[in-house]
Amino acid sequence: MYQRGQLYHLTNFQESPGSKPKDRYCIILEVIADEISIVFHKFTSQEYGFKKGTLVEGKNSIDDFSDVYFIPKNKVIGVKGFKFSLDTYLYLGVWNVSKLTISDFEKFKPKYIDNLASDIYEDLLYFVYKSNQIKINIKEILEKTCESVFSTD
Repeated sequence: MYQRGQLYHLTNFQESPGSKPKDRYCIILEVIADEISIVFHKFTSQEYGFKKGTLVEGKNSIDDFSDVYFIPKNKVIGVKGFKFSLDTYLYLGVWNVSKLTISDFEKFKPKYIDNLASDIYEDLLYFVYKSNQIKINIKEILEKTCESVFSTD
């Protein structure tokens, strides 16, 4: 059902209980068994400023930017050709990478959009894993994911 690297549009995303639902895009970074997913969410077209560096296509590593992953508008990121029509940013913070049960994820009314191209998924996975902005339990899970994705066996 759900697999790593899938892109979804959430039509009922609530940042906190009682907040107004918003539309959001998210990427599933990993699925553990069939009950828990690791989700990266909160894509936005709003530029909030950056801690360091200048956003340049292809410079999406944690070494270049400490808190933002940039996807230029019209860059194809999906295997079926999905692209955002606006410049899109993913601001990294402990609240942007969540460990959710599948039933909690489905409360956001996810609509499948596309699978990320493998190079985009790998770049994003590495960006999140190398960040100091994620919780240690998420980092431990993503370490195993990185080992399987980047293994040369």
